[in-house]
Amino acid sequence: MLTKIKEVLKKNDKVYVFLKCIGSINNADFLKLIKCYYGWSKESANFAPLTIEHLGGNHPDRLIYLIYYSENVMGKKLRGHSGMFANIRRVLEWLNFADILGMTPVVMSGNSDTYYDEEMDQITTNVFEYYFNPVSDIRVSEVKDCYNVVKHRYGHSNFYMKHGCDKDSYNVTENEIERLGYLYKKYIHLNKASEEYIDNEISELLCNKKTLGLHIRGTDYKLHLKNHPNYISCNEYISLAKKIVVENNFEQIFLATDDLEILNTFQREFEGKLVYYKDTFRTTGKEGTHNTHDSRPLHYYKLGLEVLRDVYTLANCDSLVCGLSQVSFAARYVSIALGRKFDEVVVLNNGINESNTKLAKRKNKTLSKTGNVES
Repeated sequence: MLTKIKEVLKKNDKVYVFLKCIGSINNADFLKLIKCYYGWSKESANFAPLTIEHLGGNHPDRLIYLIYYSENVMGKKLRGHSGMFANIRRVLEWLNFADILGMTPVVMSGNSDTYYDEEMDQITTNVFEYYFNPVSDIRVSEVKDCYNVVKHRYGHSNFYMKHGCDKDSYNVTENEIERLGYLYKKYIHLNKASEEYIDNEISELLCNKKTLGLHIRGTDYKLHLKNHPNYISCNEYISLAKKIVVENNFEQIFLATDDLEILNTFQREFEGKLVYYKDTFRTTGKEGTHNTHDSRPLHYYKLGLEVLRDVYTLANCDSLVCGLSQVSFAARYVSIALGRKFDEVVVLNNGINESNTKLAKRKNKTLSKTGNVES
């Protein structure tokens, strides 16, 4: 009789979880876990009990964690506005949640992703897999048939790491960079096409020379957006780069930037010593490249591939100079994932803008110009 009662209770998720909580009330580890789960998040409004759905009968011994990070809003097909490594950073935070709780993650991003490209539909509709291998042996198509499935919630990304898409995401400790590097190495792997392309590009551009990597975010950073880093002038980077190049005998500088005007300035200042990717799409306006439209084939796919190439190239440099941005953070944790170590990392930090300025409120409605540079 008792066995039958337990089976009935297990079919009611709410009752079952409630009884498990009551039964674990004296378990110190369990209480600590619950306290951390609810107490550390700044997104408490998004929290709900972790719900396990039984969708099918497969893999009953495993807990599948579905990260579907670009669902349509209210049924509308709206293109996202987050850059590649803002998305990847959030995915890593969800992977952190799955990793700590021993769940098997599955990552999916659909047609509301910033980098969704209709021309890629014949290959895959999963934008994450445009560039990366699946993060586990469970495929997206299998999830609907799995017995235990937990769907991600935005609040889960704050579990232990305490960061989300806000100003605090720029306040990153070295410990978090190390943790992100661990997660990236464990779960994020370029697919064959991406890896071969990026490896060849890095080899041809850097040529095994001693290289200072330099990342400068321009474009929309000039708008002084609320909860984003304050803009750092090009002259500050130039002065610092000149000093470091002389002191450390760098043979060349690799510049990664989304801003054509910044590139032109560095070409004048470091003629003969500057290397960069000439086919990267850059802009002259104050619109981030990830929010641009262009008629070139596979434009959105290429935008993602180009920033990936920049990050992996920066990660292969000997030292790094950068500001606060998701790309510069990525260069640091990808370097760790690749088993590399920068000789020096210099981060320029003018703080975070926490006020609404007129510039921040103004919408830039003009399309930015293509910035492909020819030699």
